[in-house]
Amino acid sequence: MFVSLVHPENPLEAQRWQANVPSYRPDMSLQAVHAASQGGLLDGLRLVVISSQEQAEPVALGIIQHAEVRGPGLEDPQQRHPLQEHIVRLVVIAPAIPSGLSGIVFRTTDPSLRREAVRALLRHLVANAPSDRLQAIWDIQYPKYQYWIDAARELDFFPVPQGYSYLLELPSEPAWRSFDDYFESLRSRYRKHHRRWMLRAEVMDLSVTTVCGQDLVERIATAAPLIQEVTTRQGVFLELPTSEYLQQFAALAGAEMTVCQHAATQHLLGVNLLLHGGDELFNLYVGFHQQDRVTYQALLRHSVHRAIELNCRRLRLGQRAEDSKLKLGAMPTQTMLFARHPISTVHQQLRELDSSTGLPHEPIAALVRRRRVFHRSLRQKLHQQRDPKTSLP
Repeated sequence: MFVSLVHPENPLEAQRWQANVPSYRPDMSLQAVHAASQGGLLDGLRLVVISSQEQAEPVALGIIQHAEVRGPGLEDPQQRHPLQEHIVRLVVIAPAIPSGLSGIVFRTTDPSLRREAVRALLRHLVANAPSDRLQAIWDIQYPKYQYWIDAARELDFFPVPQGYSYLLELPSEPAWRSFDDYFESLRSRYRKHHRRWMLRAEVMDLSVTTVCGQDLVERIATAAPLIQEVTTRQGVFLELPTSEYLQQFAALAGAEMTVCQHAATQHLLGVNLLLHGGDELFNLYVGFHQQDRVTYQALLRHSVHRAIELNCRRLRLGQRAEDSKLKLGAMPTQTMLFARHPISTVHQQLRELDSSTGLPHEPIAALVRRRRVFHRSLRQKLHQQRDPKTSLP
């Protein structure tokens, strides 16, 4: 395998990159790269093409970027990391737009070629990263991508659990023609749960609409403070979506915004930025006032509504808000961060502090059984694939 860099300002190289990015990865498109770069989100960006001697087409595409951890949590003694000064600046493999997916796109289904492509990308990262920055790989789904894990361990990257990301699958069979159809397929206790929130939204006279295109570009500035408020509440973060970046994001193909407001006064209560590509819908940025759960529930339900309207097969809901997402039928996936520091003493200390003794993973069927938050068709699917140790009651 050999690695070559892509220069976006070169029309031929840019065209080659765009031609090899699949439609279901809009977070890796050249449009996304330009939006993040011009919005001031990306620093030290490198677009990488990984090729083999056996085939003319690229095996994989990857994005490497510099990042810096920020936020009020860095000053909080309770959140402060013992080696904080060594981990706030890093070089990371990640997509141009944070989508919950890794920063690499494969153009082959051959597992051996994928494994070699990951090794080549990681070697390039290690060889070219500054000597004072943490090196990291973001949002690796475990245990689905074992070749990532094997390659990372070969180069002495250690795993750090990131928690769960949530994916709602909308298969073609059974096909839901509307949100009402999907809602009726949920378990009765969860339909009751959501009806309580829907009643509260009705009492508050909430209106939920979708804006896109030029309307989105014109209204995105009003959404920025809400989105930044939610990001800041996390305490620490890699990227604070600036008004300039959100303006660039609004111009992307497939970008849209769910707007929740009082129907009578048109007072803005919450927003949700979505990005549609291929048969996937990404739930990327949400904004609402703290403790306003009615607005958040309305935004979450509407994202499912939009995914069904757009005939999507997957709705990626990101992390956090576990209870709300599980009760809409989303499934959890363990995600991992792999890290390595070029200073050996710091690396060893980080490994002892942050790495897990193993890779924690709970079988999906067992987790769903405990939460009891799946819809009927999913229950039938799990019954067909059940394992005796984790079978559903």
